[in-house]
Amino acid sequence: MLDARSRADESISLEYFDSGVHDADPQTPSNQDSVRSQTPQEPSPRRAHRKTMSEDEVIGQAFVFLLAGYETSSNTLAFTCYLLALHPECQGRVQDEVDDFYTRHDSPDYTNVQELKYLDMVISEALRMYPPGFRFARDIENDCVVNGQRLPKGAWLEIPAGFLHHDPEHWPEPDKFIPERFTPEEKANRHPFVYLPFGAGPRNCVGMRLAQLEIKMALVNVFRRFTIVTCAETKVPLELKSSSTLGPKNGIYVKIMKRDVGKESPQMST
Repeated sequence: MLDARSRADESISLEYFDSGVHDADPQTPSNQDSVRSQTPQEPSPRRAHRKTMSEDEVIGQAFVFLLAGYETSSNTLAFTCYLLALHPECQGRVQDEVDDFYTRHDSPDYTNVQELKYLDMVISEALRMYPPGFRFARDIENDCVVNGQRLPKGAWLEIPAGFLHHDPEHWPEPDKFIPERFTPEEKANRHPFVYLPFGAGPRNCVGMRLAQLEIKMALVNVFRRFTIVTCAETKVPLELKSSSTLGPKNGIYVKIMKRDVGKESPQMST
């Protein structure tokens, strides 16, 4: 994982983002003349009152866009494939659903991929077992009392999403992979805040819909063509690491076999 706090030779250089900011800065000499020629002398009221981002905010957001959407989605894809390799009966249902999908559509898109209800349940269960954001935090804006506990203004409150996702009070047999936990009926009977793979409220993950879409698109294409099975190197259970995101400590090892649709058994891919 790339980390802005690591050594310069191991990370994406901050100077790259700094130069981008300065190149776009209308106050630098190189841009001043072009800005004057393109804009009126008197700024509009909207421009005069527009809130701008600081350099630190621009650099921080650049790293968020670059890293957050990549590692979380790739880890979720890996975890989902791992779980389906361990549960071939669930993988078979996914493949049947995908095969049926392609009898109606030439290719998946944002609209028609929503038809894949069982795949959606599989992804949701993978996110429950291995949430990419194992914990997240919020600043407390005002003094308040929650369940008898006084929370002072300015305190840092950390929400352990991983613990909530494995609480047996809400998730019977929490260590088992059971996609049916996410049928409409099951979701309606469960408190919404015990499932927080993307956070909740106005500050939930801004890339939630994009992440869900790209994960579905990838899995549709994978399971249309391949079957994933365990191999001698597959670790059960997985060793995990949790830094900014949750991921497999030493990678995930599985065997990928090419499907021959219509035949009883898949053939090894070359």
